[in-house]
Formats: sequence, structure tokens, C-alpha cells
Amino acid sequence: MPSRFDKICVLCGNHHKYCGNCDDYKHLEPWHENFDNDNCHTIFNVIMDYRTGTRTPVECKKIMDGCDLSYRDRFSEGMNAFITAILSENAEPEATEKPEATEEPGVTEEEVETEVKVEDKPEEAPAEKVNKSYDYKKFSSNKKRK
Repeated sequence: MPSRFDKICVLCGNHHKYCGNCDDYKHLEPWHENFDNDNCHTIFNVIMDYRTGTRTPVECKKIMDGCDLSYRDRFSEGMNAFITAILSENAEPEATEKPEATEEPGVTEEEVETEVKVEDKPEEAPAEKVNKSYDYKKFSSNKKRK
């Protein structure tokens, strides 16, 4: 019979024991509730950082390169898809050269004149579309409830 200390790693599915309130497990970090080892914990966090944009794809790839992915076949399809996406990122961002600024023929700044029209107040709704008979007090949340 499984005990309440039996846990299953959310990434690889390995079974392990952990209890956050027991003295036997006080030396372990709280993430052991969900992960059986630091490798699974790191991989999961890198995937979440990649998904949320907390880290750049290049940073995620550098961290993922240091992880043990030998038991990747135990991961879910979704996690494997993210790992594949992370590992396919370029190791270093490509340096892009800026093209030299060339003056475009045609309109110059001096020839451009913009006219900004500012209205004093916004246009009001037509009187026939305004429902003046609506009883706002009827639906007020300030009523006492019985």
C-alpha cells in the first residue's frame, strides 16, 4: 500500500519519498515534493522560463546543455517538444550589421508639414440613444440584504 510519503516526479514519473513535515526529510529542499532530483527540477524550471520568456532562448539552451537528458523518453510529449525547441536555438545570437543610412529621394523633413486638429470636447451621444429612465438605484450593491 502506498504511503503518504510516496511522490511521483512531475517530469520523469519516477517514484520517490518525501515529507515536508518529517524530520527524516528536513535536509531536502521543498521542491522534492514534485521532483525526484535536481536534474528534473532544473529541466522543468528552464522549460517554464522558456515558455514565459523569463530567460532568453539562448540562456535556456546553455542551461539545458548542462542537464542530463538520457532519460528523456520518460518525459511527456509536451515537455519533449519544448526541450527540442530549446536545443534547436542558436548557441549565440547572430551579429547583424546595420545598413548604412542613406538619404531617400523624395520628401525631406522640411517639406513635411503635419496638421493636428484638437477638438475641445468629445462628441456627445444623441439624446434618443440615452436611456434616462433606467433606475440605477434598483441594482445598487449598497442595499441591505435580508
